[in-house]
Amino acid sequence: MAMAHDDVRIIYGHKVIGTYSTNQEENYINDNRNRRFYLAPGDGFKLSYGEEFNNFTDRKGESNLVGGRYRWMEDHRQDLIDNQIWDIEQSRLNVDFVSHRGVLSSILQMGGKKFLEIDLAVTLYKGTYHLRSKGLGRADPQAQDIQKIAASSKILLQFVTSKDGLNQDEPPPDDHTPGEPAPAKGNEYFYTLMTVNCGNHRLLLSGDIQAEKRIAPDEPPPALPDPTNCMNVRSRETHQDIQPMKALAWWASNVIAGIPEICCGLRNDKKNTIKKIEPIKTSDLATSGYTENRWDPEVCIRKMESLLSQIKELVPEDDPNSIKQAVLIIRPVDGGPGVEDRMRNRTFEIRERLEEDRFVEEHELRCIFEGNE
Repeated sequence: MAMAHDDVRIIYGHKVIGTYSTNQEENYINDNRNRRFYLAPGDGFKLSYGEEFNNFTDRKGESNLVGGRYRWMEDHRQDLIDNQIWDIEQSRLNVDFVSHRGVLSSILQMGGKKFLEIDLAVTLYKGTYHLRSKGLGRADPQAQDIQKIAASSKILLQFVTSKDGLNQDEPPPDDHTPGEPAPAKGNEYFYTLMTVNCGNHRLLLSGDIQAEKRIAPDEPPPALPDPTNCMNVRSRETHQDIQPMKALAWWASNVIAGIPEICCGLRNDKKNTIKKIEPIKTSDLATSGYTENRWDPEVCIRKMESLLSQIKELVPEDDPNSIKQAVLIIRPVDGGPGVEDRMRNRTFEIRERLEEDRFVEEHELRCIFEGNE
């Protein structure tokens, strides 16, 4: 089932096989309503993200984003067959791991971020490992200024994109000021299902696509996004450099999805404004100007491949027709002399299961693979 490759350090072979959206309640919707295309702001633009924050709606309540990719698989069996992901005879997936891009991005960062820890709920069924990170409780309410900064990237995303990438969206007349971007809603995402290889491991991951470029404006966009034409939208304070660990997080998220570029808004946090866009290549984030030699992209990729192999060793398949669950953790690494070696050598440990551990639901798997209602 795993795919061989001469160089196990390489993450390669990104292919989008399907898409879906989520609504304000974070429920799965089988359409492309949230697909957005980059629309460059004109010269002298000014985004007052502090004012737009008053109309911003962010995530609340219990997340149901895990179920979306399984709902899509249930609705699109033929797409799985056409892309050689579904083995009809054995009723199984021809991939090693299924997860969200954020989970896999965290694993990729393990070779460079010593304070990062992972608490991973693993479900093994018919040869495929379904990974889910431990659900965390909601953080205490932050000061409004910090909330504004945290929301600035999502507000900027609405400002520099539109539904067609040709004209700005027209908001409902009673909803917002005409001629300005529609209010940003943090829960309404556009997701892709994508296959990608990490060394000898084949992955099926879901992750949001924030913006696509219209390569040929006179032609309709392709039915499925091409990762090489996509970008993520971020922001940073104008007078502060991107710190090495933030560069690692941005790089990892883009590398996993095959996204080559970031549209970075330069914030003035005193005035709560963004007046300039800085394009950043994903490949540049892995150079010494950003890493400051505190992390190495090749070390991170090798570590990810090793950790995925270790999951298979710690959770071996006993019976392909039964569901096997385990919780794996990676603890933070102490700093000081030898920290690089400790990060290279960090491994998963099996943790005793707790009542609050959240696995991929059994009915989601059974419904897809066995056709149960």
